[in-house]
Amino acid sequence: MGDKIVIIIMSIGIILFIICAMPFILLFCSFRSDEVIDLSNIDVTSKEEIIELMSLSDIANDVQLLRLQRPTIYRDIYYEIYFSSNNSNVLENLTENDENYHRQIINIDDKEYCCTISKNDDSTIELLDNMFK
Repeated sequence: MGDKIVIIIMSIGIILFIICAMPFILLFCSFRSDEVIDLSNIDVTSKEEIIELMSLSDIANDVQLLRLQRPTIYRDIYYEIYFSSNNSNVLENLTENDENYHRQIINIDDKEYCCTISKNDDSTIELLDNMFK
């Protein structure tokens, strides 16, 4: 008889804990989400500006932009530009980082890449930031 009371009290305690923890879990998940913009249907001028910003102007005809992502969980301001290319020399075509921008391209899949770009002074990149508005 005593064991059943303990089980009932523990079950009620666990249920109350889950009910109280649920708003915090939902709040954490809402802050963790990333902002994503589809770049597959943008105008030619914006596409050229983004490709130039990634420092891939030499192979601009082989680059197809997929999406732009701005992670919101970190304090640093940076953008991730996902793109695909049939050119196997994408990583070699990346020019050195300059005094304004830091760029890093990684190979995600066979022909899909991600370019992480940020400004060296930790400010927003106006061209990319305007796409989220």
